[in-house]
Amino acid sequence: MLPRTIFFLLLVIAGIALLYGSTSLSDASRYQPPPNIVLLFCDDLGYGDLHAYGHPTIATPHLDRMAQEGMLFTQFYSASPACTASRYALLTGRYPVRSGFDWVLYPKSERGLHREEHTLAEGLKAAGYRTGCFGKWHLGSTQPGFLPLQNGFDTYVGLPYSNDMIPPKWPDIALLSGNDTLGINPDQSLLTGLYTQTAIDFIREDEASPFFVYLPFAMPHVPLYPGKDFEGHSRAGTYGDVVEEID
Repeated sequence: MLPRTIFFLLLVIAGIALLYGSTSLSDASRYQPPPNIVLLFCDDLGYGDLHAYGHPTIATPHLDRMAQEGMLFTQFYSASPACTASRYALLTGRYPVRSGFDWVLYPKSERGLHREEHTLAEGLKAAGYRTGCFGKWHLGSTQPGFLPLQNGFDTYVGLPYSNDMIPPKWPDIALLSGNDTLGINPDQSLLTGLYTQTAIDFIREDEASPFFVYLPFAMPHVPLYPGKDFEGHSRAGTYGDVVEEID
């Protein structure tokens, strides 16, 4: 459950700086248009699992191009190696252990992200951004107040927990759209494609407005389910298949 590679971190920093450095998005005479922000967050993606970082067999040409045209970070520290705690730190900027998130939440957990926490999405939304979350949330149960729409996101599609928290060990898991249920125990081979396409649709809804897209993919957290167009394609096996689909 170790999300060790975070893309577009620099853009997130730029977005935070925007909140404190400007007073109005409409004052075009003084300020440049704000940057759009897309943040990919991948569970269990190791430092060397992308071609840009030296993997010999996993092909990631699109991410490689982004690294070549942007910045390639070679040193990074996560606030936690755990799903819930790392997400909490990413979205709030706070150390998770100081707020009781020392590891992960489970389907029967009765707590979640506190309503008084100020998230990155809330800050960007206040600055005029459209905000969307597409993927694994894992910051609270399905009780009111803990889900993305109650914490700064305009739109959400995804699983509330890890993709391994499924029957028979765990209760049924719901695929959510906002606060509503789209389906129960979805076909996980469709998740990466669903999250990606839903994010693209969200971006295209209003291209004139700045947007913050948070894409916490389920993959390559186990169990691994590549989409049918990627299954068996990678020289690195099933793990490579799911990473190449993300690319």
